[in-house]
Amino acid sequence: MNADGSDHMKSDVGMFLSAAECFIVGRIAAAWPVECRKFEAMKKHGRIQESLLRVIDRVFDEFCLERSMPPKEWWDRQDDMPSDVVWRKAAERERPSEFMSTDEGFPGTPCVAMGVSPSEPGTLFVERCDGRICGWRIDPPRMGLYGLLLRRLRPIMGLSAQTWLMLHEGPWRQVIDGWRQLPDFDDVEPHTPFMADPPGDVIETLAAVAAEAGQAAAFDLGQACGTVDNELWRFAEMAGCWPLIWTTLRRVREPGPEDTIPALLGASQVFQRPEAEAAARADHLVAAVYRDAARELAEYAGDVSELLMITMGIMLAHSRTSQASMYLYGKLHGSAL
Repeated sequence: MNADGSDHMKSDVGMFLSAAECFIVGRIAAAWPVECRKFEAMKKHGRIQESLLRVIDRVFDEFCLERSMPPKEWWDRQDDMPSDVVWRKAAERERPSEFMSTDEGFPGTPCVAMGVSPSEPGTLFVERCDGRICGWRIDPPRMGLYGLLLRRLRPIMGLSAQTWLMLHEGPWRQVIDGWRQLPDFDDVEPHTPFMADPPGDVIETLAAVAAEAGQAAAFDLGQACGTVDNELWRFAEMAGCWPLIWTTLRRVREPGPEDTIPALLGASQVFQRPEAEAAARADHLVAAVYRDAARELAEYAGDVSELLMITMGIMLAHSRTSQASMYLYGKLHGSAL
């Protein structure tokens, strides 16, 4: 935001989008159904729900694209805190008052409260569990596509405190008035959603963005190869590969045949889906990668004595198709230069 609190991230929804950008929009459309299935069971118990913002951020991270991130450095505001901060508490967090390092994680997290000050526009104040308070600068995203998607999808997307402040239009005093109306947060961080997604057709809205830019073919290609990648990763998780387990845990959970064998069959069938055929038709190198990955998975089906190797095989197939997706994105991006 500007110094006066006005929003300088205004984006025209009808702005020009390249084929590569609409390819990314298609990837988001492909990831959304997987996100919904992943959290369907949790919704019955009132736990975490699907989040469009989380999906967008994950796709941007996969392609190393710039998006709104937490500040990279910690700066303590304990000695120069404004006296007029309007605080919103994290309802499920306690203050154990234990010292926490400022060199790990994101500034101000885990937090017990977040607030904004009428006298200091563009700053979110974050109180950590150990009582220290940092200033969290609200900066607009550098990449135009990210800002455009946030604005276009805002009616059907639950926001984080960071994005809520970033997208809030009008003078800073109006931002403060809107902030006062927010309920206390649940157990969330400044960069994670604090509200559920409102109802809306996510895929139809994303497709409309690409259609308005005249890049429906690039959208379809991104959605096709994105479906292949997301489905393969879903089956890899089903076979025992949970996020980060291979890099953060020394002891890996041994997969069981009741999960691994169906996961292998499901992963093999991914390459027979219309989305895989559509992606393969787009480029002969992609077709070759898909063909090799499918052939290797078929070889695992003949020997199920090493279940862990099957899990690794599905992960390898996912790695190869992801590389093919990166190649497609690079090809589209290069064609626009």
